[in-house]
Amino acid sequence: MTLRLTPGQNAALTELSVTATVRASSVDVCALLVDGDRRVRSDGDLVFWNSPTAAGVRLTDNGSLAVTLDEIEPTVDAVLLIVAADGSPSLPVDVDLALTGPSNEVLYEFAPNTNGLGALIGLEVYRRGHAWKVRAVGQGFAGGLADLLVAHGVEVDDGVEASHSQHDSAPLHHSAPLPVPLDRARVLERVWMIFEDASRSAAAFDAAVDYADERLGDELSDLSSDIAARSSPAAEQGRVDAQNRHDALVATAHARHLDDSRQLTDEITTLDGELPASVSTWGSASWQQLSDTDGFTDCIRVGEVAVPSRSPLRVPLCAAWPAANPLWFEDDTGGASSASSITAVLLRTAAAAPRGATVIDILDIGGSLAETSARVSPIARTFTDRAAVTARLDELSHTIDLWHMAVGAGETPPTVPPRSVVVVSGFPYGFGSAELGRIAFLAERGPFAGLSLVLIGSADAEDIDPLAAALLRRSMHLPIDGRSPVHDPWVDGEWSFEPDVAPADTTKVDRVVRELSGAGEA
Repeated sequence: MTLRLTPGQNAALTELSVTATVRASSVDVCALLVDGDRRVRSDGDLVFWNSPTAAGVRLTDNGSLAVTLDEIEPTVDAVLLIVAADGSPSLPVDVDLALTGPSNEVLYEFAPNTNGLGALIGLEVYRRGHAWKVRAVGQGFAGGLADLLVAHGVEVDDGVEASHSQHDSAPLHHSAPLPVPLDRARVLERVWMIFEDASRSAAAFDAAVDYADERLGDELSDLSSDIAARSSPAAEQGRVDAQNRHDALVATAHARHLDDSRQLTDEITTLDGELPASVSTWGSASWQQLSDTDGFTDCIRVGEVAVPSRSPLRVPLCAAWPAANPLWFEDDTGGASSASSITAVLLRTAAAAPRGATVIDILDIGGSLAETSARVSPIARTFTDRAAVTARLDELSHTIDLWHMAVGAGETPPTVPPRSVVVVSGFPYGFGSAELGRIAFLAERGPFAGLSLVLIGSADAEDIDPLAAALLRRSMHLPIDGRSPVHDPWVDGEWSFEPDVAPADTTKVDRVVRELSGAGEA
Protein backbone atom coordinates (compact mmCIF):
# COMPACT_ATOMS: atom_id res chain seq x y z
CA MET A 1 0.00 0.00 0.00
CA THR A 2 1.37 3.42 -0.98
CA LEU A 3 2.00 5.84 1.89
CA ARG A 4 1.61 9.53 1.08
CA LEU A 5 4.14 11.39 3.21
CA THR A 6 3.64 14.77 4.81
CA PRO A 7 6.48 17.29 5.32
CA GLY A 8 8.87 16.00 7.98
CA GLN A 9 7.39 12.51 8.04
CA ASN A 10 9.82 9.58 7.79
CA ALA A 11 9.40 5.90 7.03
CA ALA A 12 11.53 2.77 6.86
CA LEU A 13 13.12 1.49 3.65
CA THR A 14 13.31 -2.28 3.37
CA GLU A 15 14.23 -2.40 -0.33
CA LEU A 16 17.89 -2.00 -1.29
CA SER A 17 17.05 -0.54 -4.70
CA VAL A 18 14.65 2.38 -5.03
CA THR A 19 13.91 4.90 -7.76
CA ALA A 20 12.74 8.49 -7.26
CA THR A 21 10.51 9.91 -9.98
CA VAL A 22 9.15 13.44 -10.29
CA ARG A 23 5.84 14.12 -11.99
CA ALA A 24 5.93 17.78 -13.07
CA SER A 25 6.55 19.86 -16.15
CA SER A 26 9.70 21.92 -16.77
CA VAL A 27 11.82 20.63 -13.91
CA ASP A 28 15.29 19.15 -13.53
CA VAL A 29 16.09 16.36 -11.09
CA CYS A 30 19.43 15.90 -9.35
CA ALA A 31 20.87 14.45 -6.15
CA LEU A 32 23.47 15.25 -3.50
CA LEU A 33 25.39 12.67 -1.48
CA VAL A 34 26.15 14.32 1.87
CA ASP A 35 27.92 13.50 5.11
CA GLY A 36 26.61 13.82 8.66
CA ASP A 37 26.88 17.62 8.48
CA ARG A 38 24.81 17.62 5.29
CA ARG A 39 27.79 18.73 3.20
CA VAL A 40 29.19 17.07 0.09
CA ARG A 41 32.61 15.47 0.42
CA SER A 42 33.56 16.80 -3.01
CA ASP A 43 31.83 18.18 -6.09
CA GLY A 44 31.67 14.59 -7.35
CA ASP A 45 28.83 14.04 -4.88
CA LEU A 46 26.51 16.03 -7.14
CA VAL A 47 24.56 13.83 -9.55
CA PHE A 48 23.01 15.84 -12.41
CA TRP A 49 22.70 15.87 -16.20
CA ASN A 50 26.39 16.62 -16.78
CA SER A 51 27.61 14.08 -14.20
CA PRO A 52 24.88 11.43 -14.02
CA THR A 53 26.50 8.82 -11.77
CA ALA A 54 28.06 8.45 -8.34
CA ALA A 55 28.55 5.39 -6.15
CA GLY A 56 25.04 4.05 -5.54
CA VAL A 57 23.16 6.86 -7.34
CA ARG A 58 22.38 7.21 -11.05
CA LEU A 59 20.36 9.71 -13.07
CA THR A 60 18.48 7.71 -15.71
CA ASP A 61 17.69 8.77 -19.26
CA ASN A 62 14.07 9.47 -18.33
CA GLY A 63 15.05 11.84 -15.51
CA SER A 64 14.54 9.47 -12.57
CA LEU A 65 17.09 8.86 -9.81
CA ALA A 66 18.01 5.21 -9.23
CA VAL A 67 19.47 4.59 -5.77
CA THR A 68 21.19 1.34 -4.79
CA LEU A 69 21.63 1.55 -1.05
CA ASP A 70 24.23 -1.17 -0.55
CA GLU A 71 26.53 0.52 -3.09
CA ILE A 72 26.60 3.87 -1.29
CA GLU A 73 29.93 4.54 0.38
CA PRO A 74 30.04 4.36 4.22
CA THR A 75 31.03 8.03 4.55
CA VAL A 76 27.78 9.11 2.91
CA ASP A 77 25.08 9.74 5.52
CA ALA A 78 22.22 10.69 3.20
CA VAL A 79 21.13 11.19 -0.39
CA LEU A 80 19.14 14.37 -1.03
CA LEU A 81 16.74 14.16 -3.97
CA ILE A 82 16.38 17.63 -5.50
CA VAL A 83 13.85 19.21 -7.85
CA ALA A 84 14.77 22.46 -9.64
CA ALA A 85 12.95 24.73 -12.06
CA ASP A 86 14.11 24.43 -15.67
CA GLY A 87 13.57 27.35 -18.01
CA SER A 88 11.59 29.49 -15.58
CA PRO A 89 12.29 31.34 -12.32
CA SER A 90 10.15 29.08 -10.17
CA LEU A 91 8.87 25.55 -9.85
CA PRO A 92 5.38 24.72 -11.11
CA VAL A 93 2.60 24.58 -8.55
CA ASP A 94 2.02 20.84 -8.96
CA VAL A 95 5.07 18.72 -8.18
CA ASP A 96 4.67 15.08 -7.12
CA LEU A 97 7.48 12.74 -6.09
CA ALA A 98 7.22 8.97 -5.99
CA LEU A 99 9.66 6.43 -4.58
CA THR A 100 9.31 3.02 -6.19
CA GLY A 101 10.79 -0.39 -5.43
CA PRO A 102 12.62 -2.84 -7.73
CA SER A 103 9.35 -4.16 -9.14
CA ASN A 104 8.19 -0.61 -9.90
CA GLU A 105 5.70 -0.70 -7.04
CA VAL A 106 5.10 2.75 -5.50
CA LEU A 107 6.33 2.76 -1.91
CA TYR A 108 5.96 6.40 -0.94
CA GLU A 109 4.62 9.61 -2.47
CA PHE A 110 5.16 13.23 -1.52
CA ALA A 111 3.69 16.49 -2.89
CA PRO A 112 5.76 19.40 -1.55
CA ASN A 113 4.49 22.96 -1.36
CA THR A 114 6.62 24.64 -4.03
CA ASN A 115 5.77 28.20 -2.89
CA GLY A 116 7.02 29.37 -6.28
CA LEU A 117 10.61 28.58 -5.25
CA GLY A 118 13.39 27.88 -7.71
CA ALA A 119 14.50 24.60 -6.13
CA LEU A 120 13.76 22.35 -3.18
CA ILE A 121 14.88 19.17 -1.45
CA GLY A 122 12.05 16.74 -2.07
CA LEU A 123 13.07 13.51 -0.33
CA GLU A 124 16.00 12.50 1.85
CA VAL A 125 17.17 8.88 1.92
CA TYR A 126 19.31 8.60 5.04
CA ARG A 127 21.07 6.11 7.29
CA ARG A 128 19.69 5.23 10.67
CA GLY A 129 22.10 2.82 12.29
CA HIS A 130 22.47 -0.13 9.93
CA ALA A 131 19.15 0.59 8.23
CA TRP A 132 17.91 3.18 5.76
CA LYS A 133 14.91 5.50 6.00
CA VAL A 134 13.24 8.09 3.79
CA ARG A 135 12.04 11.52 4.92
CA ALA A 136 9.75 13.97 3.13
CA VAL A 137 11.60 17.30 3.33
CA GLY A 138 10.18 20.01 1.06
CA GLN A 139 12.83 22.57 2.07
CA GLY A 140 12.91 25.34 -0.54
CA PHE A 141 15.61 27.79 -1.58
CA ALA A 142 14.72 31.30 -2.71
CA GLY A 143 17.84 31.51 -4.88
CA GLY A 144 17.08 28.33 -6.79
CA LEU A 145 19.43 25.44 -7.49
CA ALA A 146 22.69 27.39 -7.21
CA ASP A 147 21.70 28.62 -3.74
CA LEU A 148 20.79 25.08 -2.66
CA LEU A 149 24.06 23.62 -3.92
CA VAL A 150 26.25 26.27 -2.31
CA ALA A 151 24.46 25.70 1.00
CA HIS A 152 25.60 22.06 0.86
CA GLY A 153 29.21 22.79 -0.05
CA VAL A 154 29.14 22.51 -3.83
CA GLU A 155 31.25 24.94 -5.85
CA VAL A 156 28.81 25.97 -8.56
CA ASP A 157 30.31 26.26 -12.05
CA ASP A 158 28.99 26.91 -15.53
CA GLY A 159 28.24 23.23 -16.09
CA VAL A 160 25.55 23.30 -13.46
CA GLU A 161 24.17 26.73 -14.24
CA ALA A 162 23.88 26.07 -17.96
CA SER A 163 20.82 23.89 -17.51
CA HIS A 164 18.88 26.41 -15.47
CA SER A 165 17.47 29.89 -15.77
CA GLN A 166 19.48 32.89 -14.67
CA HIS A 167 17.27 33.05 -11.62
CA ASP A 168 19.22 30.17 -10.14
CA SER A 169 22.61 31.85 -10.38
CA ALA A 170 21.99 34.47 -7.68
CA PRO A 171 20.08 34.59 -4.41
CA LEU A 172 17.60 37.17 -5.69
CA HIS A 173 16.42 37.79 -9.23
CA HIS A 174 15.46 41.45 -9.01
CA SER A 175 18.47 42.92 -7.24
CA ALA A 176 20.29 44.22 -10.33
CA PRO A 177 20.40 48.00 -10.92
CA LEU A 178 17.57 49.38 -13.00
CA PRO A 179 18.63 49.29 -16.66
CA VAL A 180 16.11 51.93 -17.80
CA PRO A 181 14.29 54.85 -16.16
CA LEU A 182 11.36 53.79 -14.03
CA ASP A 183 8.05 53.77 -15.91
CA ARG A 184 5.35 55.52 -13.83
CA ALA A 185 2.79 53.12 -15.27
CA ARG A 186 4.71 50.07 -13.96
CA VAL A 187 5.81 51.17 -10.50
CA LEU A 188 3.57 48.63 -8.76
CA GLU A 189 5.19 45.75 -10.63
CA ARG A 190 8.65 46.98 -9.65
CA VAL A 191 7.84 47.37 -5.95
CA TRP A 192 5.96 44.09 -5.76
CA MET A 193 8.94 42.27 -7.28
CA ILE A 194 10.89 43.28 -4.20
CA PHE A 195 8.07 42.19 -1.90
CA GLU A 196 7.88 38.85 -3.72
CA ASP A 197 11.62 38.29 -3.32
CA ALA A 198 11.36 39.11 0.38
CA SER A 199 8.43 36.71 0.78
CA ARG A 200 10.18 33.83 -0.93
CA SER A 201 13.40 34.37 1.03
CA ALA A 202 11.40 34.33 4.26
CA ALA A 203 9.58 31.15 3.19
CA ALA A 204 12.89 29.44 2.40
CA PHE A 205 14.23 30.36 5.84
CA ASP A 206 11.08 29.06 7.56
CA ALA A 207 11.28 25.82 5.57
CA ALA A 208 14.91 25.35 6.61
CA VAL A 209 14.06 25.86 10.27
CA ASP A 210 11.12 23.44 10.05
CA TYR A 211 13.33 20.86 8.40
CA ALA A 212 16.06 21.29 11.04
CA ASP A 213 13.51 20.92 13.84
CA GLU A 214 11.97 17.80 12.31
CA ARG A 215 15.35 16.17 11.76
CA LEU A 216 16.49 16.98 15.30
CA GLY A 217 13.31 15.46 16.71
CA ASP A 218 13.80 12.28 14.70
CA GLU A 219 17.42 11.94 15.74
CA LEU A 220 16.67 12.50 19.42
CA SER A 221 13.84 9.97 19.27
CA ASP A 222 16.10 7.38 17.70
CA LEU A 223 18.76 7.95 20.36
CA SER A 224 16.17 7.43 23.10
CA SER A 225 14.54 4.37 21.57
CA ASP A 226 17.11 1.95 23.02
CA ILE A 227 16.34 1.95 26.75
CA ALA A 228 19.61 0.24 27.64
CA ALA A 229 21.82 2.64 25.69
CA ARG A 230 20.05 6.00 25.88
CA SER A 231 21.94 7.08 29.01
CA SER A 232 25.33 6.01 27.69
CA PRO A 233 28.13 8.47 26.86
CA ALA A 234 27.72 7.59 23.19
CA ALA A 235 24.03 8.50 23.27
CA GLU A 236 24.78 11.75 25.08
CA GLN A 237 27.39 12.64 22.47
CA GLY A 238 24.89 11.75 19.77
CA ARG A 239 22.41 14.23 21.24
CA VAL A 240 25.07 16.93 21.32
CA ASP A 241 26.02 16.22 17.71
CA ALA A 242 22.37 16.28 16.62
CA GLN A 243 21.81 19.63 18.32
CA ASN A 244 24.97 21.03 16.73
CA ARG A 245 23.82 19.92 13.28
CA HIS A 246 20.45 21.54 13.91
CA ASP A 247 21.98 24.81 15.07
CA ALA A 248 24.44 24.92 12.16
CA LEU A 249 21.66 24.44 9.61
CA VAL A 250 19.50 27.16 11.19
CA ALA A 251 22.48 29.53 11.42
CA THR A 252 23.34 28.98 7.76
CA ALA A 253 19.74 29.55 6.68
CA HIS A 254 19.49 32.69 8.81
CA ALA A 255 22.74 34.08 7.40
CA ARG A 256 21.46 33.46 3.88
CA HIS A 257 18.17 35.20 4.70
CA LEU A 258 19.98 38.18 6.24
CA ASP A 259 22.12 38.47 3.12
CA ASP A 260 18.97 38.49 0.99
CA SER A 261 17.48 41.14 3.27
CA ARG A 262 20.56 43.35 3.00
CA GLN A 263 20.44 43.17 -0.79
CA LEU A 264 16.77 44.07 -0.82
CA THR A 265 17.27 46.93 1.64
CA ASP A 266 19.97 48.37 -0.63
CA GLU A 267 17.68 47.98 -3.62
CA ILE A 268 14.80 49.74 -1.83
CA THR A 269 17.09 52.61 -0.80
CA THR A 270 18.35 53.07 -4.36
CA LEU A 271 14.88 52.76 -5.84
CA ASP A 272 13.44 55.38 -3.48
CA GLY A 273 15.40 58.08 -5.29
CA GLU A 274 13.67 57.15 -8.56
CA LEU A 275 10.14 56.59 -7.32
CA PRO A 276 7.41 59.16 -7.97
CA ALA A 277 5.98 61.01 -4.99
CA SER A 278 2.93 58.76 -4.71
CA VAL A 279 5.19 55.86 -3.70
CA SER A 280 8.45 57.31 -2.35
CA THR A 281 9.26 58.07 1.29
CA TRP A 282 8.35 61.53 2.57
CA GLY A 283 12.01 62.50 2.78
CA SER A 284 12.79 61.65 -0.84
CA ALA A 285 13.68 64.21 -3.48
CA SER A 286 10.33 63.78 -5.24
CA TRP A 287 8.56 65.37 -2.24
CA GLN A 288 11.03 68.22 -1.82
CA GLN A 289 9.98 69.81 -5.09
CA LEU A 290 6.79 68.42 -6.56
CA SER A 291 6.62 68.63 -10.32
CA ASP A 292 3.53 68.36 -12.46
CA THR A 293 3.43 65.58 -15.01
CA ASP A 294 1.30 64.34 -17.86
CA GLY A 295 1.57 60.78 -16.60
CA PHE A 296 -0.33 58.73 -14.07
CA THR A 297 1.30 56.48 -11.48
CA ASP A 298 -0.29 53.04 -11.20
CA CYS A 299 -0.12 52.75 -7.40
CA ILE A 300 0.17 54.57 -4.09
CA ARG A 301 2.13 53.69 -0.98
CA VAL A 302 -0.05 52.67 1.99
CA GLY A 303 2.59 51.53 4.49
CA GLU A 304 5.43 49.11 5.13
CA VAL A 305 5.60 45.44 6.09
CA ALA A 306 8.28 43.70 8.12
CA VAL A 307 9.07 40.75 10.36
CA PRO A 308 11.32 42.38 13.00
CA SER A 309 12.10 39.08 14.70
CA ARG A 310 13.60 37.72 11.48
CA SER A 311 15.47 40.65 9.88
CA PRO A 312 15.49 44.48 9.81
CA LEU A 313 14.12 44.53 6.25
CA ARG A 314 11.13 46.86 5.73
CA VAL A 315 9.30 46.57 2.41
CA PRO A 316 6.98 49.24 0.98
CA LEU A 317 3.38 48.06 0.65
CA CYS A 318 1.57 49.62 -2.29
CA ALA A 319 -1.99 49.45 -3.57
CA ALA A 320 -2.94 49.51 -7.23
CA TRP A 321 -4.46 52.84 -8.24
CA PRO A 322 -7.23 53.17 -9.19
CA ALA A 323 -8.02 50.50 -6.61
CA ALA A 324 -9.90 47.49 -7.98
CA ASN A 325 -11.14 46.77 -4.44
CA PRO A 326 -11.76 49.22 -1.60
CA LEU A 327 -9.03 50.07 0.89
CA TRP A 328 -10.41 49.37 4.36
CA PHE A 329 -8.57 51.12 7.18
CA GLU A 330 -9.42 49.10 10.29
CA ASP A 331 -10.11 51.81 12.86
CA ASP A 332 -12.41 51.24 15.83
CA THR A 333 -12.62 55.01 16.41
CA GLY A 334 -14.35 55.58 13.08
CA GLY A 335 -11.50 57.65 11.70
CA ALA A 336 -9.81 59.54 14.53
CA SER A 337 -6.93 57.07 14.84
CA SER A 338 -6.44 56.82 11.09
CA ALA A 339 -6.61 60.56 10.33
CA SER A 340 -2.89 60.90 9.60
CA SER A 341 -2.96 57.81 7.35
CA ILE A 342 -5.95 59.18 5.45
CA THR A 343 -4.11 62.47 4.99
CA ALA A 344 -1.17 60.50 3.58
CA VAL A 345 -3.42 58.55 1.19
CA LEU A 346 -5.02 61.74 -0.12
CA LEU A 347 -1.69 63.48 -0.67
CA ARG A 348 -0.33 60.46 -2.49
CA THR A 349 -3.53 60.12 -4.52
CA ALA A 350 -3.26 63.71 -5.73
CA ALA A 351 0.45 63.24 -6.48
CA ALA A 352 -0.25 60.12 -8.58
CA ALA A 353 -1.87 62.17 -11.36
CA PRO A 354 -1.43 65.50 -13.14
CA ARG A 355 -2.66 68.58 -11.27
CA GLY A 356 -6.44 68.79 -11.25
CA ALA A 357 -6.93 65.27 -12.64
CA THR A 358 -8.19 63.79 -9.36
CA VAL A 359 -11.46 64.62 -7.60
CA ILE A 360 -11.52 63.75 -3.88
CA ASP A 361 -14.72 63.48 -1.81
CA ILE A 362 -14.66 62.93 1.96
CA LEU A 363 -17.95 61.65 3.41
CA ASP A 364 -17.61 62.30 7.14
CA ILE A 365 -20.98 62.28 8.88
CA GLY A 366 -19.43 61.73 12.32
CA GLY A 367 -16.85 64.49 11.92
CA SER A 368 -13.93 62.24 12.89
CA LEU A 369 -11.87 63.53 9.96
CA ALA A 370 -12.46 67.22 10.63
CA GLU A 371 -8.77 68.03 11.07
CA THR A 372 -7.80 66.09 7.96
CA SER A 373 -10.56 67.74 5.94
CA ALA A 374 -9.40 71.19 6.96
CA ARG A 375 -5.80 70.38 6.12
CA VAL A 376 -6.52 69.05 2.61
CA SER A 377 -9.43 71.36 1.75
CA PRO A 378 -7.63 72.85 -1.29
CA ILE A 379 -7.63 69.43 -2.97
CA ALA A 380 -10.71 67.72 -1.46
CA ARG A 381 -14.37 68.38 -0.75
CA THR A 382 -15.91 67.26 2.54
CA PHE A 383 -19.55 66.38 3.17
CA THR A 384 -20.65 66.11 6.82
CA ASP A 385 -24.41 66.70 6.57
CA ARG A 386 -26.41 63.50 6.19
CA ALA A 387 -28.52 64.88 3.37
CA ALA A 388 -25.46 66.19 1.54
CA VAL A 389 -23.72 62.82 1.86
CA THR A 390 -26.78 61.02 0.48
CA ALA A 391 -27.06 63.48 -2.40
CA ARG A 392 -23.39 63.09 -3.28
CA LEU A 393 -23.64 59.29 -3.26
CA ASP A 394 -26.68 59.51 -5.55
CA GLU A 395 -24.83 61.85 -7.91
CA LEU A 396 -21.73 59.67 -8.09
CA SER A 397 -23.74 56.48 -8.62
CA HIS A 398 -25.81 58.11 -11.37
CA THR A 399 -22.70 59.32 -13.18
CA ILE A 400 -21.01 55.92 -13.01
CA ASP A 401 -24.22 54.21 -14.16
CA LEU A 402 -24.50 56.52 -17.19
CA TRP A 403 -20.84 55.94 -17.98
CA HIS A 404 -21.30 52.16 -18.04
CA MET A 405 -24.47 52.34 -20.13
CA ALA A 406 -22.76 54.52 -22.73
CA VAL A 407 -19.70 52.30 -22.91
CA GLY A 408 -21.90 49.20 -23.20
CA ALA A 409 -23.82 50.77 -26.06
CA GLY A 410 -20.68 51.83 -27.88
CA GLU A 411 -21.46 55.51 -27.36
CA THR A 412 -19.31 58.33 -26.05
CA PRO A 413 -19.52 58.14 -22.25
CA PRO A 414 -20.18 61.21 -20.11
CA THR A 415 -17.10 63.07 -18.99
CA VAL A 416 -15.78 61.82 -15.66
CA PRO A 417 -12.62 62.84 -13.81
CA PRO A 418 -9.60 60.77 -14.90
CA ARG A 419 -9.40 59.68 -11.29
CA SER A 420 -11.66 60.14 -8.30
CA VAL A 421 -11.55 59.01 -4.68
CA VAL A 422 -14.39 58.64 -2.20
CA VAL A 423 -13.43 58.42 1.48
CA VAL A 424 -16.13 57.09 3.82
CA SER A 425 -15.52 57.46 7.56
CA GLY A 426 -17.29 55.57 10.35
CA PHE A 427 -18.28 52.80 7.97
CA PRO A 428 -20.73 51.02 8.04
CA TYR A 429 -22.57 52.79 10.87
CA GLY A 430 -24.70 55.84 10.19
CA PHE A 431 -25.66 54.70 6.71
CA GLY A 432 -29.04 53.39 5.65
CA SER A 433 -29.61 50.49 3.31
CA ALA A 434 -30.01 52.78 0.29
CA GLU A 435 -26.72 54.54 1.03
CA LEU A 436 -24.94 51.22 1.61
CA GLY A 437 -26.28 50.10 -1.75
CA ARG A 438 -24.80 53.18 -3.41
CA ILE A 439 -21.43 52.59 -1.75
CA ALA A 440 -21.45 48.92 -2.79
CA PHE A 441 -22.30 50.00 -6.36
CA LEU A 442 -19.37 52.42 -6.43
CA ALA A 443 -17.05 49.68 -5.14
CA GLU A 444 -18.24 47.28 -7.83
CA ARG A 445 -18.53 49.56 -10.86
CA GLY A 446 -16.49 52.63 -9.99
CA PRO A 447 -12.97 51.31 -10.67
CA PHE A 448 -13.75 50.89 -14.37
CA ALA A 449 -14.31 54.66 -14.54
CA GLY A 450 -11.28 55.52 -12.41
CA LEU A 451 -13.05 55.76 -9.03
CA SER A 452 -11.41 54.35 -5.89
CA LEU A 453 -13.11 53.77 -2.56
CA VAL A 454 -11.48 54.21 0.87
CA LEU A 455 -13.46 52.91 3.86
CA ILE A 456 -12.68 53.61 7.51
CA GLY A 457 -14.26 51.55 10.27
CA SER A 458 -14.08 48.54 12.52
CA ALA A 459 -13.43 45.20 10.86
CA ASP A 460 -14.90 43.43 13.90
CA ALA A 461 -18.33 44.95 13.60
CA GLU A 462 -21.14 42.52 14.41
CA ASP A 463 -24.63 42.32 12.94
CA ILE A 464 -23.72 44.55 10.02
CA ASP A 465 -25.68 44.84 6.82
CA PRO A 466 -24.95 42.06 4.27
CA LEU A 467 -23.77 44.68 1.75
CA ALA A 468 -21.26 46.02 4.27
CA ALA A 469 -20.16 42.46 5.11
CA ALA A 470 -19.56 41.78 1.41
CA LEU A 471 -17.44 44.93 1.14
CA LEU A 472 -15.51 43.85 4.22
CA ARG A 473 -14.62 40.55 2.55
CA ARG A 474 -13.45 42.01 -0.74
CA SER A 475 -11.45 44.95 0.63
CA MET A 476 -7.70 45.32 1.09
CA HIS A 477 -7.43 45.47 4.89
CA LEU A 478 -4.99 47.90 6.48
CA PRO A 479 -4.89 47.57 10.29
CA ILE A 480 -4.16 50.98 11.82
CA ASP A 481 -3.12 49.61 15.22
CA GLY A 482 -0.49 47.26 13.79
CA ARG A 483 -1.83 44.33 15.83
CA SER A 484 -3.32 42.42 12.92
CA PRO A 485 -0.91 40.87 10.40
CA VAL A 486 -1.14 41.09 6.65
CA HIS A 487 -0.40 38.13 4.38
CA ASP A 488 1.55 38.17 1.14
CA PRO A 489 -0.10 36.65 -1.96
CA TRP A 490 2.81 34.36 -2.93
CA VAL A 491 3.46 32.09 0.06
CA ASP A 492 0.80 33.40 2.46
CA GLY A 493 3.56 34.63 4.75
CA GLU A 494 2.59 36.69 7.79
CA TRP A 495 3.94 40.26 8.03
CA SER A 496 3.45 43.03 10.56
CA PHE A 497 2.03 46.16 8.96
CA GLU A 498 2.81 49.77 9.77
CA PRO A 499 0.51 52.24 8.00
CA ASP A 500 1.91 55.19 6.15
CA VAL A 501 1.28 58.51 7.93
CA ALA A 502 1.62 62.09 6.79
CA PRO A 503 4.70 64.05 7.88
CA ALA A 504 4.50 65.33 11.45
CA ASP A 505 5.70 68.72 10.19
CA THR A 506 2.40 70.46 9.38
CA THR A 507 4.29 73.21 7.54
CA LYS A 508 5.53 70.60 5.07
CA VAL A 509 2.04 69.14 4.68
CA ASP A 510 0.61 72.60 4.00
CA ARG A 511 3.31 73.26 1.38
CA VAL A 512 2.59 69.94 -0.34
CA VAL A 513 -1.16 70.65 -0.40
CA ARG A 514 -0.55 74.09 -1.92
CA GLU A 515 1.67 72.64 -4.62
CA LEU A 516 -0.75 69.80 -5.39
CA SER A 517 -3.62 72.29 -5.71
CA GLY A 518 -1.57 74.53 -7.98
CA ALA A 519 -1.68 77.41 -5.52
CA GLY A 520 2.06 77.19 -4.92
CA GLU A 521 2.95 77.83 -8.54
CA ALA A 522 4.29 81.21 -9.56
